[in-house]
Amino acid sequence: MSPAARRRTSSVARTQVDAAAAAWRKVMAIDGESPELWLRLVRSVRESPAKYKALTDELIARLPHTDTAAQAYELWAESLPVTPRIAAFERLIADYPPQTFASTATGAMWLFALYDDAAPVKAAALAHAMATALPKDKEWQSKVAYSDTLAAAEAKAEAERLHAHEVQFFFKEPARVIFAKTRRLHERRCLIGITIGRECRRGFWKHK
Repeated sequence: MSPAARRRTSSVARTQVDAAAAAWRKVMAIDGESPELWLRLVRSVRESPAKYKALTDELIARLPHTDTAAQAYELWAESLPVTPRIAAFERLIADYPPQTFASTATGAMWLFALYDDAAPVKAAALAHAMATALPKDKEWQSKVAYSDTLAAAEAKAEAERLHAHEVQFFFKEPARVIFAKTRRLHERRCLIGITIGRECRRGFWKHK
């Protein structure tokens, strides 16, 4: 696709997004600003990241401290690249405690998966925190069991690796070990490995 064609396509997409948002605002003006209509309005602009963020913030400002706000923020967080997505889910959990806002649990599941790939220790901590906040949630209990089992297995593997390294080090011949090697009977023992030329040090040398 040529640059001109891409610009035309982008322009059409923006027009469609704006038209969809305008249509939902008209509906809201007639039927009232219900939480469901606010969510539909926000979702209508998902193809435009800047508009999506702006409308999500607008919804949160109009419906603060509600599960609708948590749901809107969680859906917006899902649309982000990995690094900012992690930060957004962390903020979701901090601003909307899971024991109060049901939508936060979905974001926490996303965050657990992201942590599990990149930071298993954080994944385990999150699983324990969520299981404490939601003690009846069996899914988080299973994630605690999974994280603890994985951590125990990794600790055991690390201990075995260190032990194997220690055993290998113990049996490995150190550099410059000195061995006494018997020469002909009329020669003294010469400590091989610490010689200068053909002459032995530490008082041992070949008689001439």
